[in-house]
Amino acid sequence: MTFASDTLPTVKKVFLVFLLVLFISSGMIGEDSVPSILEEDQHQIHYRGIPASSSTEKWHHDCSNLTAFDGRGDDSWPHNTGVSVTFGSIQTSDGYFYSDDVGTGSGHHGPLYYHTLEQPLVVGEFVSLRTEMEINATAADRRAWLRVGLHAPDNSTIMTFQLADPWVGVNAAYAIGIYKFENDSNAQTPGSYPDYASDGPVHESFAILQNASGLFTALPQMTNSCILDASQIERGRQIKFISIQFNGYDTGILSETMRIHDIELTWNRTTPAINHPSNIRYSEGSWGNIIEWKPFSDNPSTYEILRNGTPIMSGAWNSSTETISVSVDGLNCAAYNYTAVVKDTLGDSISDEVWVTVTDDTPPELNSPPDMQYESGSTGNVILWLCSDLHPSHYVIRLNGSSTGAFQWDGSNIEYSIDGLPLGLTNVTILLYDDSQNSAADTVWVTVEDTTNPAIDSPADVTYAEGNTSVSLQWNPTDLNPSSYEVLRNGNPMESGMWDVEANPIEVQVGNWTLGNYNVTITVFDRSDNRVVDSVWISVIDGTAPTVDSPSDVEYTEGDTGNSVTWHPVDAHPVSYEILLDSEVITMGSWNSSSENISISVDGYAVGTYNLTLVLTDVGSNTATDSVSIVVTPFETTTTTTTTGSTTTTTTPDQPGVPLTGIIAILVGIFGVGLVALLCFARRR
Repeated sequence: MTFASDTLPTVKKVFLVFLLVLFISSGMIGEDSVPSILEEDQHQIHYRGIPASSSTEKWHHDCSNLTAFDGRGDDSWPHNTGVSVTFGSIQTSDGYFYSDDVGTGSGHHGPLYYHTLEQPLVVGEFVSLRTEMEINATAADRRAWLRVGLHAPDNSTIMTFQLADPWVGVNAAYAIGIYKFENDSNAQTPGSYPDYASDGPVHESFAILQNASGLFTALPQMTNSCILDASQIERGRQIKFISIQFNGYDTGILSETMRIHDIELTWNRTTPAINHPSNIRYSEGSWGNIIEWKPFSDNPSTYEILRNGTPIMSGAWNSSTETISVSVDGLNCAAYNYTAVVKDTLGDSISDEVWVTVTDDTPPELNSPPDMQYESGSTGNVILWLCSDLHPSHYVIRLNGSSTGAFQWDGSNIEYSIDGLPLGLTNVTILLYDDSQNSAADTVWVTVEDTTNPAIDSPADVTYAEGNTSVSLQWNPTDLNPSSYEVLRNGNPMESGMWDVEANPIEVQVGNWTLGNYNVTITVFDRSDNRVVDSVWISVIDGTAPTVDSPSDVEYTEGDTGNSVTWHPVDAHPVSYEILLDSEVITMGSWNSSSENISISVDGYAVGTYNLTLVLTDVGSNTATDSVSIVVTPFETTTTTTTTGSTTTTTTPDQPGVPLTGIIAILVGIFGVGLVALLCFARRR
């Protein structure tokens, strides 16, 4: 609807506006942060800079529609004293409505109409009430007035305004009433202004506004204004009815001369607002930890506090200036969700969550054992850490910086075996954690030493025949920390290498050595240069007997010469030979070389059969023999007779010569016989 100021420029307007802006308590942002007069699209609650959810609603009556108002058939409405309620019908014409009958009689009389809001409001949600009214009376109509009011569910008046006495030549007046308490008949009014003179119809516009300080009037055509302290307003009172009253006096019949051109009610429906305190984190056992919520609502009702979804406290929320404080001390180490839920009297609610994290900021207690040393291979070596914590979690062991894994910790002392560590220095570090990841660490230096010599077996001495290639020595040393070995032959390096208990034994080839005696010595080392020595004697002997051919037997006639036997012996290491004639040694000598032939003459043997044997001996006392048979046959005599005439000649061949040995024997015999005879003759004399 277009206001009269746009359509009736020559007619003065009365435009009365009730504007109630939500009260801003001393705990809210200052008045300078919010416009003193809020436009309809600016209605929003602010609480410490946090916007609250809101929605602006408007009830605007179309003055050509009569369905919004019903008649009120009794005198129960406050501020109606002295007015006889009579009923004409509410009518509409050309965008305004009026009553076709205000009644007659002495005193004030006239009909009352009302509109019921679908949902009650509270004063704290109220933004504005606009109305545009007109009185075009005459002196005969006498003391007419129009009234618009807002009322509680029990019909008590919350606020009213009226336009009165507008006949020609008489001052017009208006009054605005703000009722402090229910059924309080004494209105708090900015005032009446009888200095308004008019000689025609009254059609005016005015405004009443509210800022943080209170209600005040804004009078477009007057300089006067009056502020009502906001503390005098009951912001929680409910508004349920809008009323219109047409009033005449005595016999005057005003009917269409009193008109309502527009009524508009605007409010800002708000849910409660609440601040969001910061999340809290504190060390277990500390005190003074509090959550403070400062909710805001024009209609506070109740609150409830939940911890992890379970209610822990509740109560009445008495005012918007009330702080809801919750102590969160004494909690165990964990995370907790605290939720505050506040409700207003209209059933709207809002909640806020604050997380409280109780931490264990104290690291575990951990002692520092002394550094350790032990002999490699020994057992039962442990590090004992004395440790404790209220919320143990796990620990990690690191050896020289490398993790051995994470292990569950129940808060008791920790014993860690250090058996089997490698030789040398090892850094053993423990990292101890609790549930809050507080940690403690300690390092123990462990020295593993080896002062024990390796152990080794001792193979038997070895004797083998020269030429044997498959001869070896084998040692089986043992040590926890094996390293290397060295083998000497007659003091000279023979071979060396690395050894390992888990690998094959140490095997040294000693076959195919030349004839002789050898000392083979092995020295075995461990990583700490501990050592053990073993020696084995190797004797390489000549185990191969000489070989010799077998010459043919010899046969010759007694007295023949040039008869001999020759052997061709073979041996790697010849020494000597003997020749036996019928088991008697007749000659011997050195056998110097395998290329040397052994030859003997067999001339001069008497008739007979002889056994000639060669015995060969080498370095290894190996022998070889060969026998040759010598046969000496007698010389045979042959007679040849030649007859020539009567003469016969007989020839005897020469006897074979007697061997030198035979001659010598004969001479020796003759000499001996003569010597014996000479001795006998001399004795007789």
